[in-house]
Amino acid sequence: MTEFEALEAMFGANQAMHNAFQYWLSVTFAIILTAHLARRHLNRPILLTIGLLYFGAAFLFFVDYLHWLAIMQLIQDPFFGEYATGYGLAKTIVRTGLFLIGTATAEGYLIYSYRQKKEI
Repeated sequence: MTEFEALEAMFGANQAMHNAFQYWLSVTFAIILTAHLARRHLNRPILLTIGLLYFGAAFLFFVDYLHWLAIMQLIQDPFFGEYATGYGLAKTIVRTGLFLIGTATAEGYLIYSYRQKKEI
């Protein structure tokens, strides 16, 4: 693999990772909005269905994210070494943290909305 091909593969994996992250972020905000607007209509089966579907999708996005991260690491090591680690590590930590906290927050808000529906 040439250096150009390595860069092209890295940018492709980064773009795929970024697109999936943006899609996950949109779905997360949709879950929060749904929980807020449909609060009166949330019953246990709907809550479980939405919660499990969202958690399954979030888990799949996270597994894909780890896969693309591994691909990028595999490409970076032999070609770019220490030049790519600082920025990539910070971005990985922030993105992973946001992903985990965002998923937990969306699931928590879904449960919170279900419990608060009696007050409306």
